[in-house]
Amino acid sequence: MKIDSLKRFLDGRMSPEDLAAELADEVNHYSKSHELTGAGAQILLLGPGCLAVGVPEVARICRAFIEGSLGEWHTRYICDALTLSEAVSFSSPAVEEAVESLTDPEINGRLTKETATDLIRDLTG
Repeated sequence: MKIDSLKRFLDGRMSPEDLAAELADEVNHYSKSHELTGAGAQILLLGPGCLAVGVPEVARICRAFIEGSLGEWHTRYICDALTLSEAVSFSSPAVEEAVESLTDPEINGRLTKETATDLIRDLTG
């Protein structure tokens, strides 16, 4: 995934639908790798620069999922990329924990609209 595309999505310069289309092949590989026990998918944020993630960025990801613009696997892929990249910093431990909760379904369970809504509520108080 291109770090620039993710930045543009998170700051509202790219629609979630356009990001989903750009990530389609990567997300397909990612979701299939989770179907195989012990398999893993390579996830990289490519390109120069760093990305700061705070409450507004997590809320944007969650809202795109709630509205159906990003699927469950797109959301999980994006959040896995955020947690695994050294180019990403989080505004607080709570934000980092929230992003981590949107990753691996074997650890965190199925992602639902209710889960995403609760996460936004918890972060925004």
